[in-house]
Amino acid sequence: MALRDAQSYGSALAIARAARQAASVIRERLSPQTWHLIGRLEAVIDEAPARRLDDSEILDCVDEALTLVAALAGLFDENFNRSAGWVFYELGRRIERAINTCRLSRQFAGQDATEYALDVLLDLIDSQITYRSRTLIGVALAPVRDMALLDPFNPRSVAFQVNLIDEHLAALPALRQDGVPEEPRRLSTLLRAELAAEYAERVDDQRILAVEQRVTTLADAIADRYFLPGAAAGRVDPAPALL
Repeated sequence: MALRDAQSYGSALAIARAARQAASVIRERLSPQTWHLIGRLEAVIDEAPARRLDDSEILDCVDEALTLVAALAGLFDENFNRSAGWVFYELGRRIERAINTCRLSRQFAGQDATEYALDVLLDLIDSQITYRSRTLIGVALAPVRDMALLDPFNPRSVAFQVNLIDEHLAALPALRQDGVPEEPRRLSTLLRAELAAEYAERVDDQRILAVEQRVTTLADAIADRYFLPGAAAGRVDPAPALL
């Protein structure tokens, strides 16, 4: 179901099809390589045998899909102009990763998490090598949570995503000229400061859920402020007159 149920929201196939549909809107602005990779991503998942797959077949399919996703990410990073459009692409990417990491942490790094579950989390956030190089005591709850949620240098952690979100929001053109931070920037700056001051030993399941909800609220605030419907969309307030 998680891999190829097209009707299941959040499944790999549903996401791949949504990506292809979104890309089709700007087809003329995509390179042939990018369009090919997007189509291939859907095909790799959709063309898997209709029967129930065994573990090795699922892993093979997932590995190929991840390779295609990595290739797409590389193309975007190398070829995307660093304009406001790229900032919104990055914002979406960082918000999605932060929310997913929170959900994975609640699932695999809860209060009663086993060593096996914590090890799975490190695999899912691609942080095994970094964790082993920093921690000599083996897999433990607080260090794993620190790696997944609070480490500002780990490109897979929630804190890393929030830091980048805050920096990207600061780089966007101001829509008001009164010097007062926009609501998305207020939310991102506050969450960034809270995560920087947090202790892994004090993080519990409710705190992880609260951070996830804060990131979701931030995403809604970005959408409300920068993706306005109708004639008001993208309107910039006029600069105050000079006396």
